[in-house]
Amino acid sequence: MTSSSGFTEIRRIYVIGAPGSGKSFLAAKLARVLGIIWYDLDGDDLDAMTEKERTAYIHELRQQTGWICEATLHGLGIEWVRDADVTIILTSPLIVCVMRILIRGAWKMAGKQFPGQLGRESWGSLRFRMGMTWRYKRAILHPFLAELRANDLAVMACADNETAYQAVLRRMNG
Repeated sequence: MTSSSGFTEIRRIYVIGAPGSGKSFLAAKLARVLGIIWYDLDGDDLDAMTEKERTAYIHELRQQTGWICEATLHGLGIEWVRDADVTIILTSPLIVCVMRILIRGAWKMAGKQFPGQLGRESWGSLRFRMGMTWRYKRAILHPFLAELRANDLAVMACADNETAYQAVLRRMNG
């Protein structure tokens, strides 16, 4: 959608990537610059909800005029890509993701918080994130990309969050 000033209006952004890929960093940065609310769809808040509550929450969220949502793709699917003005897939190298997970885990185990990464870390949650990151491209991302191709949906794939950030700004400025 183009605004009267000639800029492309971007109000709905969906950020996808493995744990440690930089989704939260990118989403927080875009939220600050664009003045849009950011939601972490992988967070403990959603995990604590019943399936019915989670479905209602996500349905309500998707109806909003502006959002930045980030997720690893836990069953969210292509509806989000269809609703988004821009979908970004962060394809950070495995070693980068692993290092970020380890550093973030150490900080959280020490009682410190990262923006968008609330709660305490446990060895179990750290092990889960490491395993998911290891399997992410083969088990989650590749099947999702095949589904996108089958539905003729386009996404922006970026190897790091700064490249993605700059790409969104360029798209907005035409």
